[in-house]
Amino acid sequence: MQTLDIVEALNALKSNIKALGPIMKYYEDQIAEVKSEISLRSKRLDGAIIDQSALMYRYDQLRIEVKKVRELVKLIAEEKYGALWKFYTEKYSRELSPKDKDQYIKHDAKYVAFAQLLCEIDELYDHYDVVVKAFQSRGYALNNLTRLYANNVNDIML
Repeated sequence: MQTLDIVEALNALKSNIKALGPIMKYYEDQIAEVKSEISLRSKRLDGAIIDQSALMYRYDQLRIEVKKVRELVKLIAEEKYGALWKFYTEKYSRELSPKDKDQYIKHDAKYVAFAQLLCEIDELYDHYDVVVKAFQSRGYALNNLTRLYANNVNDIML
């Protein structure tokens, strides 16, 4: 899925909750490759240093995109909440207290579906956040290995 397709899917999300499926799959597929990319085993030091900034940028960019998706889904959930509040205030057959309206809304299937999606997106965002932090740590490790190599310290056992 390309960036343009994601924008179209996000626009479709407002009317159809199932449009989030391809978006989530795209970001889950992107992060599936991280284990092989973050590892320093069997990699040359010069190649790892060259790849470091590009990989960190890539995953940080994807993390930011997931954050934007999360914010959009949160806005849609709040919009659903507002519409349900309006329904229970203006069109419901009996008078409800604000606490009762809140409980009715939090158990409404439409709102619950978006709240569950928001939890899934939060989990994906947290995963990307951990990956970005791991790449920062990888950068520190590469820096230390480079210093050791530059000082001709080659016989260190890890």
